[in-house]
Amino acid sequence: MQRVVLGASVSWLAGVGLAAVVIAHEMSELMDQTLEGSARLTLALYEGGADMGPVAQSSGTMRIIEAGAQVASAPWPPQAQDGGHDAAGWRVFRLSDPAGGVIVEVGQSDEWRRDELLESLLWLVALMLPVLLAALWAVRGAVASALRPATGFAQMLRGRSARDLSPVTAPDLPVELAPIPHALDGYLDQIRARIESERQFASNAAHELRTPLAAASGQAQLIAAGLADGGAAGRLAGALGRMSDLATRICTPCTGAMSPMDVGAAEKAVAALPGWTSAADGRAVSRRWEFKGFARAVQMANLAAWLGENQGHHPDVRFGWGYCEVTFTTHAANGLTENDLICAARLNAITDQ
Repeated sequence: MQRVVLGASVSWLAGVGLAAVVIAHEMSELMDQTLEGSARLTLALYEGGADMGPVAQSSGTMRIIEAGAQVASAPWPPQAQDGGHDAAGWRVFRLSDPAGGVIVEVGQSDEWRRDELLESLLWLVALMLPVLLAALWAVRGAVASALRPATGFAQMLRGRSARDLSPVTAPDLPVELAPIPHALDGYLDQIRARIESERQFASNAAHELRTPLAAASGQAQLIAAGLADGGAAGRLAGALGRMSDLATRICTPCTGAMSPMDVGAAEKAVAALPGWTSAADGRAVSRRWEFKGFARAVQMANLAAWLGENQGHHPDVRFGWGYCEVTFTTHAANGLTENDLICAARLNAITDQ
């Protein structure tokens, strides 16, 4: 708005300046024509017998020379040629009649001409100023009216909840701004799709986890974030109800007193876990999942990280486009323990169903 007002003001000033130049030029020509007309009238009256001497002498703006003698004097030096001349603060027009030997010079002082020009410009500004004010008022009203739908749209967006992902409605927006809500709707559609994907992923993972603490934690996180479906509360209650039955399947805290499994026992236990292979030294167990794309690999990595966080037993995860590799080992025991097998079995229970 300020730029519009400033632009209108500058345009008005530029217009007034251009008008002042034109008016100054036209007034100068008009005053020159007035001098020429006065000189011709004076010459005609004088040669017609009118006594112009006293009139010229009293005005101080007219010189009459007849037969080389000044009938009336003027404050500027005599001019040698007919026509308009600038002479010592005066604008003079000289007209002569060689046959009668009469010369007439009529002058206007530069100060008087400037005063007349300044008065004209002041009247121009005085007349144009209301036009400027009216134009500014009209421009401000037009801009405010044009921006009112956009301002209301912005206020509506500020008042929306961060969890409100419903389509944006803005029926009053001008045609030029109509692509904005359409673009926002597309962006909100992507956000809704991603949140729904994550919600389903987290909900299913929490439901499939056989560890009741992890299931309860996953459902509680969904409810707290406002992303849970209608069955989340029931699953949370069911997970808490199964806690006593499944408590033995929770990983035990890792301490330096833990002993690793021997190689033979480790190989036998890993053989019962589909998809998992033990390291050559029997100190770790790994599985690789392959996917068509990158998003599923990231989800698998998040699932393994989430399982490790809930079990307090964290895996090493490597992933990229189309694959995710998870490795469990117990660093405190410097080898493979039951905790690694429990986490591997739980990860299978989630991904293989």
